Amino acid sequence: MKGRGLNLKTIFPTVMMLFALSVMAKNPYLPMTAFIPDGEPRVFTHNGETRVYIYGSRDEKVTGYCGYGHDVWSAPIHDLTNWTNHGEIFHLRQLTDLGWSIAEYDPISNTGGQNFAAPDCIYHPASGKYYLYTWLGGGPRRALVASSDSPTGPFTDPVECEWPIVGGFSEWYDPAAFVDDDGRVYVYWGGGRVHRPYRAEVDPNDMHTIIGGYTYDNTGLTDFFEAASMRKITLNGVSKYVLVYMPTGLRGALVYSYADHPLGPFTYGGIIVSNYGAPWGEYLNGGNNHGGIFEGANGQWYVAYHRQSNDDYSRQARIEPIHLRMEDGKVLIDQVPVTSQGVEMNGLDAFRRYNAGIYCYREGSVVFAGNRREPDGLNPLTGIKDQATVGYMYLNFGDRQIRNSDRLKLRLHILTNTDGYVEVLIADDPAIDPENKNKRSIGRINFTANSQWHELEGLLSGIDSCPVTLQGKRGVYLRFGSNGHDGEICQLKELEFALGDSPTPNPLHRIVLPAAKAGGKLAAVPSRAQAGESVKLVPEPEKGYGLNEKALKVTCRNAPVMTNRNADGTYEFKMPDAPVNVHAVFIK
Repeated sequence: MKGRGLNLKTIFPTVMMLFALSVMAKNPYLPMTAFIPDGEPRVFTHNGETRVYIYGSRDEKVTGYCGYGHDVWSAPIHDLTNWTNHGEIFHLRQLTDLGWSIAEYDPISNTGGQNFAAPDCIYHPASGKYYLYTWLGGGPRRALVASSDSPTGPFTDPVECEWPIVGGFSEWYDPAAFVDDDGRVYVYWGGGRVHRPYRAEVDPNDMHTIIGGYTYDNTGLTDFFEAASMRKITLNGVSKYVLVYMPTGLRGALVYSYADHPLGPFTYGGIIVSNYGAPWGEYLNGGNNHGGIFEGANGQWYVAYHRQSNDDYSRQARIEPIHLRMEDGKVLIDQVPVTSQGVEMNGLDAFRRYNAGIYCYREGSVVFAGNRREPDGLNPLTGIKDQATVGYMYLNFGDRQIRNSDRLKLRLHILTNTDGYVEVLIADDPAIDPENKNKRSIGRINFTANSQWHELEGLLSGIDSCPVTLQGKRGVYLRFGSNGHDGEICQLKELEFALGDSPTPNPLHRIVLPAAKAGGKLAAVPSRAQAGESVKLVPEPEKGYGLNEKALKVTCRNAPVMTNRNADGTYEFKMPDAPVNVHAVFIK
């Protein structure tokens, strides 16, 4: 029997998947069961393949920030819709196994006071190793660095980074690191309401010992709070260093400053993205933000960030394309709206089924109930009261103008607490109406009280009379009404537009797991998935048992599905366009 230790890194035998995948863009860009905040994007070329890796915290505590391990996800540089879950790369138990004092942590029950938060990862060509920086929150705060031969871990040999601070543990935040072209290494940490953005150069031989002193001068780092992330930008032979961070005054935003040296002095640039409303945004419970910028394919830059859900403890990773340039020695990044489309700049295909939680705009008290943690990923929108509105920017309805004669329908997966209606409004292309103020109705669908989750379908008959044509890229808004009902009207899980009676092109498919028996069981996250979505299989062996890897099989229509083993002993596969069956055996 093989153990589940983090020192294992094997690949389960692979075969070709026989079914075409239908991967699609959306925001959040990871499965809706993935609650990964603080996502630090890094572009690495490993084993001849260039991919974008996301290193994040893991909101597994549900009633508190973060969790006890770090995961990593990645996507090919040329396809930022095709994300793979590489599983857990570092866990708090690795510190307790080494005798570290961890406040109130119970490695048996996987609960306790301290946790990991806000990681970063860099590669140093001199050593050929990847270095994961993280810190212990929820108690006496300490930074540490661990290393690996692979960007997907496992990360081992943790060493404490004894970086000084002036104001005590309350200022200890978010370690970040940066390797310059000359091999010199710089680190960033700290913050809080005292606005101390600590930074220093460190010894590249051990990657943590400060050389030449440190500074926390905040000149040019306007209102710095936390979430430092450093990148070097070179355009037309000119290089600048760009530090992204979260400010105190607008804590749902990411802003940037730039300099001619990694340690500054800095010049403030402006806001890159903000979850705080006007003219766009969700304004979801305030909360924090954390992420960074990266260059994707064909010179396109992106910002990775996160959003809150119904509270601060079920955050999800998001991404937007940005316009980055240099003019007269200045780094210019235009503020971008939060969107549902993410990397799909032409809008999401309107004629597909989407989780209602990809909304990017709201009016009223509606929220995505992230704390529900439904295993199939269908956490609902809740708090939908009279005149509440949720918006999706943007959906693309195609090149041909749609009219009433096309019999456009809206399909909703909904629970209704009272009689009411949903009105569908559209707004013009953002090039014409960038703030989506010109919302116009294309129809209303009535519903009656039904306390069970059900499918609601209605014909939209106001398209021809709408002054905004239904064609191409449009903002779409659902406004709910109840004729005066004071409480929650309904809850919503999914939405889809369809022409006539056309079937759903991307339904959720079942993952059929083996029945529980002696030795253990498997869990699938999520338990249902759309084609192309990353699914993680988690073995749960009983004491004294382990998974027989050779007997693990995932099949679709009797054909094998390619399955990868992660460093933490979990397995990942991409969902085909049909249900799958999983066969597993646990042995002593």
